[in-house]
Amino acid sequence: MRESRLNIGIIGVGHIAQIGYIPSIKKLKDRVNLYALCDLDEAKLYKAREIHGANIIYTDFEDLLSDPDVDCVIISTPNHLHYPMSFASISFGKHTLCELPPALNLEEARELKFKIEDSKNIYMPAMNYSMRPDIVKIKELIIEKKLIGDVFHAKFIRKKKRYSFSEPSWMRDPNSAGSIFHSSLVHSFEVFLFLFQRIPESFIKIFNKDKDTGIESEGTLYIKLDEKISILFEVLWEPYIESDKFQIEIYGEKGNAYLSPFKIVQKHFGSVIDVTPRLTEFESFYRLSFEFLLEHFINCIEKKEKPKFSIDEGIKILEIIEKIRD
Repeated sequence: MRESRLNIGIIGVGHIAQIGYIPSIKKLKDRVNLYALCDLDEAKLYKAREIHGANIIYTDFEDLLSDPDVDCVIISTPNHLHYPMSFASISFGKHTLCELPPALNLEEARELKFKIEDSKNIYMPAMNYSMRPDIVKIKELIIEKKLIGDVFHAKFIRKKKRYSFSEPSWMRDPNSAGSIFHSSLVHSFEVFLFLFQRIPESFIKIFNKDKDTGIESEGTLYIKLDEKISILFEVLWEPYIESDKFQIEIYGEKGNAYLSPFKIVQKHFGSVIDVTPRLTEFESFYRLSFEFLLEHFINCIEKKEKPKFSIDEGIKILEIIEKIRD
């Protein structure tokens, strides 16, 4: 007799799977089982099974999808594989959680949307940044309750360290990675949409490309949302930085808000007062976001509810990317 826990299959056992999804599955072990792992890299696959355990392993993702004991699938593969693997997963009748972006272009994403709409299964883009407690609190206090008054400027800063000795080859291939917008900036766009709920109409961009890969390596994107709000995105992808960074600065008429570290200040009679609310301390809000994301995904499957995030959010992110790249 089959146990009541949901059997999860993970396609792609790289960094995101091993620091985000697999630890979250272990924390939710009363509800889900790490049933299957799949990766083309057999050495990595066997090592992942040795470390984390799994009932079965596959090197062909279609073999995993055709396994009747797999209830739901997490896709954490290179960007260019998100669309075909998600399409196949839905076709095989699996509930699907897929890393951003959902595809490399709008045409593929819209085809995927039609497939999802014809299915009874859940598809959810992995918008884990929108589940981070500090980002959720910023939306509640700054955007909704206007704790610092009307916002007039926000800055999203993304610095991603290049590890040339261990960097996957797909990250250096524009046909696989897409661009810096599909990889390094995709979650900046996710959080921007989560907070401001608007697609920009006009922008100014300055980006430089890596001479070896042809992929943008650093740049700045300036957006004017309306007459009152401007947004600045800064991105850097190179080896000579200490570590990856994701930061947000939000400026309002009555104060400022910051992320990484999380801080809110208000202006009072020429002084600045720290009004940061206390959040439960965790080792990492980033890692916790995967647990919250997976828990929400499981709840939607068990209760047959619509998820907070759908392919529509993924399409909006791609609309921003395609506007920028035109």
